[in-house]
Amino acid sequence: MAERGEDSGMVFEYEQAAMRGEAIPPGLSAADRAAYLQLRGLYVQYHSRLISRETGSADKKRILRARDEEARAAAFRERCLSHTVRLWKEVECAASDYRKNRTLENADRIMEAIYGVGFPRRLEHEG
Repeated sequence: MAERGEDSGMVFEYEQAAMRGEAIPPGLSAADRAAYLQLRGLYVQYHSRLISRETGSADKKRILRARDEEARAAAFRERCLSHTVRLWKEVECAASDYRKNRTLENADRIMEAIYGVGFPRRLEHEG
């Protein structure tokens, strides 16, 4: 949700709302909600003359960096969750088939579902 507006100095699409002290806009991700609250506090400090423009600018860069890191981490967690759900669905389907029909092919499907690679039949000389 970050929008890098070079002309205005605004980095986030919701930054003006934060500057005005408005409530958190609906629909923001967890990372953007945290950034919004940090920005709102930053602007309160700046308008109260507790921090300089330079300090505020440096802090805003840190907020942006932290928001981007959290958004990447959240995306990674989502990919891991999707992978895990897909893995267990495939394992359950293969295990169910194996329970119904105990064949080497169905056992191989379980192994393929778990490890993500096919298991070719044993070579004849391996016995």
